[in-house]
Amino acid sequence: MVSRIRSSLAFTNVNVLLIAIVGFVDLTGTGLIFPVRALYARQMGASMFEIGMIASSFLLAELIFQIPFGVASDRFGRRRMMLIGMTVRTIMPILYLFAADPWVFIAFRFIDGIGASAVIPAARAYLMDSTPEDRRGEAFGIFGMGTSAGMLLGPAIGGFVAQWWGYNAPYGIGAAMAAIALLIIYLRIFDRPHVTVIKSDAPVVKSDTPKVGKLATFRRYFGWPLAGALIMAVGLNWGYGVMTTLWSVWLADMGAGVDYIGITFITFTIPLIILSGYAGKLSDRLGRTRFIIVGGVIVALSHGSYALATGNNYFWFVLGMGLVEGLAFAFAQPAIDGYLSDIIPANVRGQVQGIYNSIGLSAALVSATFMPMLYQVGHALPFVAIGIIEVVCFIGGGLIVARHERKPRTPQLAEAPSQTTTSLALAD
Repeated sequence: MVSRIRSSLAFTNVNVLLIAIVGFVDLTGTGLIFPVRALYARQMGASMFEIGMIASSFLLAELIFQIPFGVASDRFGRRRMMLIGMTVRTIMPILYLFAADPWVFIAFRFIDGIGASAVIPAARAYLMDSTPEDRRGEAFGIFGMGTSAGMLLGPAIGGFVAQWWGYNAPYGIGAAMAAIALLIIYLRIFDRPHVTVIKSDAPVVKSDTPKVGKLATFRRYFGWPLAGALIMAVGLNWGYGVMTTLWSVWLADMGAGVDYIGITFITFTIPLIILSGYAGKLSDRLGRTRFIIVGGVIVALSHGSYALATGNNYFWFVLGMGLVEGLAFAFAQPAIDGYLSDIIPANVRGQVQGIYNSIGLSAALVSATFMPMLYQVGHALPFVAIGIIEVVCFIGGGLIVARHERKPRTPQLAEAPSQTTTSLALAD
């Protein structure tokens, strides 16, 4: 009876909550810096090309290192990789303050990206280790709530901090937040064993921690099902490349202050905080496809609509479209993550998370590198490009998902005590 009550309540999985908290703390620190990074670089004398390279160097490091670090998390454990990565993330914000040249800043961003590469595949694989298959959409939704809350609180605070105390202050606070995330991982995050559950009298725990010697191959494990996820990864991350490079510069060029730039993140992230967990649960029950296609296309159209903003109408227009974008993203993102977790075998979770993230980062890298050049031709053009590319990716990838999607398996009652059903352990 107690277990039934617990399973009916939200947020009963302690491991999911811990990873969501780590994501919240880390993204709060990162978000503090987000509104000022491009402006800080421009104050340093960076050109638009160098501003693009500051974003690209971080993404390039993630592209190079996420797959090998994902493999390492399968072989050596999630916790170890998260500790290594978060240690780097703690040190780097302080080093940024000593960068007097844009190219030194670019080099530091590359090192910071290496740290992020160690954390991200391990954390996402840890989520799957900690949840049964029929609740992974909800788990990724909760994780998304944590990271979204960080991206709401961080930029909002960072904008006002920079407005009052200068561009250096957010970096110092960001280092402190990363240190808190590192401490949480050290004290509370531990690698999870896999579990075989007998649906009769008692569970039997069997450790089968994955030991992987070779990189998972595309054809051997996935084929077209993974292709759909990778196409959507391009759609999700193309806009990210533009936002990390141009968002602050674009708004500043229309007359916005740093405090307003921070506020723009609030309308985007509030729907994510409120709805991501519920949206993930809906995708577990109703299927992923409808949320992926409809939500993704709305995200794409909202990105494209920013091309209509001008110095006269941007204030409420950008905030309103940010709300629409956040609502759509809250339903699309957990469905995509849930679909990916449905098709990944247990022994290659870290690897495939690295592959998936690397494909998305390739798109973000291209976007961050070339969209600033397009911005110099016309300020609206990058947003038009985002909208077109994302519509193609979400519809194309979504149609592949529609063909290959399967309902997450739910454990069934065995006919005899000797029969077992494989699942994963929930936290105590």
